[in-house]
Amino acid sequence: SPDDLPLRFDRLGPDAVGTCLHDVLTKLVARGVSESALREMGEEVEAAFDEVVRDHERRIGADEREGLRTFFEEYVLEDFLASDLWERLRTAERVAVETPIDGLVEVEGVEFEMHGEADFVLELPSGERYVTDAKIALAETTPETRRRYKLQVAAYGYLFERETALSVPVHRTVETFGVTQRTVTSELPLAVVERRLSGLLDDRTSRAGDQ
Repeated sequence: SPDDLPLRFDRLGPDAVGTCLHDVLTKLVARGVSESALREMGEEVEAAFDEVVRDHERRIGADEREGLRTFFEEYVLEDFLASDLWERLRTAERVAVETPIDGLVEVEGVEFEMHGEADFVLELPSGERYVTDAKIALAETTPETRRRYKLQVAAYGYLFERETALSVPVHRTVETFGVTQRTVTSELPLAVVERRLSGLLDDRTSRAGDQ
């Protein structure tokens, strides 16, 4: 339960805590920090923590910061280093971190803009490509959350394939670390992605009409 976690939530609420820990993870990957340095939780990890925490909340207390660090080490790092994502990051020929993925999607004759950011875009020696989003979970993920993740990364993959005009299919995954470790793979066909985006568009239009 959340009460059992080493997190305090004095200055940072759960959403901000998740964002902080996510930003630490992507920053460490972008800097190419080695597995041994990650396991040691040494200077490179501390520097990333300091930068991220300073960006989010300068007034955070020492105990709250230490809780973030402990949660990252005990709940995030081990699962991350044991994950397929880490193995792909180690062997990839190209790694892009926090890649903007923008584009126009046409659904039932209506165009709307999508703006997103894929945490990791990888190209393996085999030529395979992966678009992967990382999520930090402070509680068990619900089926509805996993469906939303699946659609999100499917849409990113769809836009990425269109943007790069690749003949090689793009693998689309969401990796969750924290209280739960889970890989959600999205192989949704284009028609299904468009149909589900259409549903989101309908929801958005009806909500706008209710206001």
